[in-house]
Amino acid sequence: MVGLLLAIGCAKSAEGLDGSCEPSALLQRGEQWIVGDNEQGRHLFVYDSRFKRQADLALPLDVDDIEALALDGSTLWVVGSHSTSKKGERRPGRERILRLDANPAVLTVDFAACPECVAARGEAPDKGGLNIEAAAVANGQLLLGLRGPMRGDKAILLVVDPTSGRVTESREVNLGGEAFRELVPWKSGFLAVSGPVADGGGAHHLWWWPSLDTAPTRRDATFPASTEAILPLEGEIVYLVDGDGKAGKCVTPAGVGRVNAALP
Repeated sequence: MVGLLLAIGCAKSAEGLDGSCEPSALLQRGEQWIVGDNEQGRHLFVYDSRFKRQADLALPLDVDDIEALALDGSTLWVVGSHSTSKKGERRPGRERILRLDANPAVLTVDFAACPECVAARGEAPDKGGLNIEAAAVANGQLLLGLRGPMRGDKAILLVVDPTSGRVTESREVNLGGEAFRELVPWKSGFLAVSGPVADGGGAHHLWWWPSLDTAPTRRDATFPASTEAILPLEGEIVYLVDGDGKAGKCVTPAGVGRVNAALP
């Protein structure tokens, strides 16, 4: 496994990730690569495969702290973190999941079936507070991978009814004592990225999850701390590392990297 990390500035550049300083989500839709930024809740950014910016996708409603994107046919889900501020203050703009299709709508999640989630809503993210970091769709259900809280040393995956927002199942997932950082459909299963609950806690790890009825297995690939999103391709994985700042005021630039990986 060989990794390559490129620093990407916030100024417009033919090879840069212009428009996004804190990329937090990435998916492929046809020839487009769509990026969400956790500091820009009214737009998604459309790039080509060389991260040349093609267009902006305006959202009908602000989704603060975008942390995940999921695609189900022609339906695109934009997922807010649902986390509090660092001081434990709830932010309503983060507690949104936006469904983009012919009839855009906001999905409000009912966490009643996850007692740990309910108890963690007033806690700060680095202290195990509620924090959605990953999303995917399977069998018509929306899957939400949590960075916090955890259930002991197990990560939590929520299965959510995409119409009512009700959590129908709260699963324990063994990710080696780490939490969800990403969840991406791949072939007939999923690739997951795990990492510490707190920021700056070290490398992130790749897992292959053949189906929800099996256990994930760790793969021989790692990513830097603060890796926010991956896009698996044949023979390699593209990943995004969080920067610090906003467009035009980028204190620490984002990172774009590629890891050679033998995927299932």
